[in-house]
Amino acid sequence: MKNFIALIVLILSSIHVQAQLGFTTSYVHINAPQWEELQVESQAGIPIVDFKNGFRYSIDYWHKLKEKRIEFFPELSYTSFKSEPTNTSAFPADLKIFGFQYNVSVYPMDIEGDCQCPTFSKRGSVVKKGFFFQISPGVHLLNKHSENDILTLEQRNEKQTLFSIGFGAGLDLGINRFLTITPFARFNWFSKATWESLTINSNDPVIQTNETKLNQIYAGIRLGIQWKDN
Repeated sequence: MKNFIALIVLILSSIHVQAQLGFTTSYVHINAPQWEELQVESQAGIPIVDFKNGFRYSIDYWHKLKEKRIEFFPELSYTSFKSEPTNTSAFPADLKIFGFQYNVSVYPMDIEGDCQCPTFSKRGSVVKKGFFFQISPGVHLLNKHSENDILTLEQRNEKQTLFSIGFGAGLDLGINRFLTITPFARFNWFSKATWESLTINSNDPVIQTNETKLNQIYAGIRLGIQWKDN
């Protein structure tokens, strides 16, 4: 967490007078099928973990190409998920994800652009000047914690670094030349994740693996603040 805060401070300290910051909140659905198939020992049908939808918060810094409407948003994010036990044999668990993604937005209907200015100042319809596709490569630190009484303290806490690639779309809505609101949706695919402690309580010999495919689907709102036109 300290390293994450230090990265945010570094970004803020390097921002020039002409810049734009973005603040995003998203509602996230996580899909980890192999983890969710693991069942509690002696009670088939009771999942060890059943993660609820979570929330994602992020901060980004905007810059763009001069000649084409291709924009870049390096982003730091924090996402949290919880799994509450539905049975006394299961146990609480939580998953925290600290991430860095380099978002690249392409505006297909305004690729040539018409000015080095915010969306509000551009000419054309809302869709023409605001709709974009986005690709988002990234790297993430997963902090996994499980409250299982048979585990040691070291076993309860695990960390793992994963890579990801995301694909999404959104629409910039220029409120004025300083503020832009952007609703968007994105799909994130991660490299395979493991969680050692989950298989300790598994009773299914066929699914005795702690490795899972991992992806997220989320919808969010970004608030872009630009304090001087570029």
